[in-house]
Amino acid sequence: AAWDDVAVTADAVRSTLGRLRRALRDPAEAPRFIETVPRLGWRFIGRVIPAGDHVWIVQPQSDAAETPHEADHPTFVGRDTESDQLVQRFARAQAGNRQLVFVTGEPGIGKTALTDAFLTRIRSTPNLAIAQGNCIEHYGGGEPYLPALEALEGLCAAIGGSGPTETLRRHAPMWLAPLPSLTEPEERVQISRQIQGATQQRLIREFARAIEILARDHPIVLWIDDLHWSDTSTLELLGFLLQRREPARLLVIATHRPFDPEDERGARLDALRSELKAHGLCRELPLSFLSQQAVRQHLEARFGAFAATPPGHALAEYVHHATSGNPLFMVETVRLLEEQ
Repeated sequence: AAWDDVAVTADAVRSTLGRLRRALRDPAEAPRFIETVPRLGWRFIGRVIPAGDHVWIVQPQSDAAETPHEADHPTFVGRDTESDQLVQRFARAQAGNRQLVFVTGEPGIGKTALTDAFLTRIRSTPNLAIAQGNCIEHYGGGEPYLPALEALEGLCAAIGGSGPTETLRRHAPMWLAPLPSLTEPEERVQISRQIQGATQQRLIREFARAIEILARDHPIVLWIDDLHWSDTSTLELLGFLLQRREPARLLVIATHRPFDPEDERGARLDALRSELKAHGLCRELPLSFLSQQAVRQHLEARFGAFAATPPGHALAEYVHHATSGNPLFMVETVRLLEEQ
């Protein structure tokens, strides 16, 4: 709809959203105007106020009038141990020991909630740079390195200024070419000529080198979501990045669902995880279903003193039995009961 009758690449929307975010000074990891919805797209979360004919005032989310939101009813419960382990891994990463943590579990088990809560917990770290890349389920050939490209673009936005782009220009020019939001058309043409005939190995080396240089001044957290849908190129890049010996203040969090090792994608991910585990280069955090006590904590956060009454205890028992402790089902079941 936006580019009617114009041939565009699959990167057009993402690069345009990147330019909009820079114009609005709206970092992807803490959006006030444009929010990423994993596997769906983007949505505008600011507030628009009519101010006359064809005139609107746009306010960021933080300035908008408060409305009922799920954040008003905390749902992150029962994950203190896992959250503490992520903090420990982050501390090691800050000391220069690059870390990879696989957060695994069934759909709805709380992988995203755990990662979000952890990032909120460490967000005040000085000079911290957080970026996210999403793996997307493809039916056919997908764009190689798509989550890495998204994460690198978000990392440049998180750090801000011209420094990250200059680092890429000097040490990783191959990654500037597919990121039009960071360069002008003339420069992209020049870069494309320079990198003609470059190998995939060079591409991977450049990415790793750029991350290491950026991590000298900024502890980096890269969140790769839905790794079970990753392309082969991204898995090879992660393997190379984590096996390098040079110190780097880098923590990679990779969330994924259980996979079938007999499936082609599952076999590739299983091979990467096994190789990294064999060398002690990664940690796995499998998430289990919530206990009845955790369900009760959710009810306490939502309904206060009622959760401590006999009916509240009965409700916790019922919800836990009905949902088997699945966090997503728990939240939706409680919401449905409340509406009814």
